[in-house]
This record gives sequence, structure tokens and C-alpha cells, in this order.
Amino acid sequence: MSFDQILDPAMQRRPARATRAQFVESDDRAMLRAARDLTKGLGKARGAIYWPDMIGSALLGYAAMAGAILVGSFPLALLLGL
Repeated sequence: MSFDQILDPAMQRRPARATRAQFVESDDRAMLRAARDLTKGLGKARGAIYWPDMIGSALLGYAAMAGAILVGSFPLALLLGL
């Protein structure tokens, strides 16, 4: 029998338990993977949505600015400006 052998099998080294940091790290990794999978298609530019949205927003903004300049009532001009 060598010096390194353990006499009692019950005292043999057990596998280390996972620490809280390891659990949180694996949980974070899983959540980041799920978020990536859920939002995978959102980064793609689609012209069918982009151009009508941009033109509509520009028209609405310029119309509100023109209305704020041309209207005679100050409260209404303030509302249109906002």
C-alpha cells in the first residue's frame, strides 16, 4: 500500500459541488442565448417598413411645425410644437 492511498473508501474525494457563481454564470449564459434567439430577426432592415415609417414621421413632424408657426392661438401652437 502506498502513502497516497486512502484506507477508508468513504473518505475518498467527492466531486466538488457547483458554486453559486458557476450556477449564475451558466444561468446567465442560457438567458443570453435565449435573448439572442428571440431577437435574431429584429436587426434586419426591411424597406417595406422603413420607408413608409420615415416618410410618415417626416410629414407629421413638418405638418405639426407648420401648424405651430401658422396658428394664431398660443396654447394650440405650443401643443403642436410638442
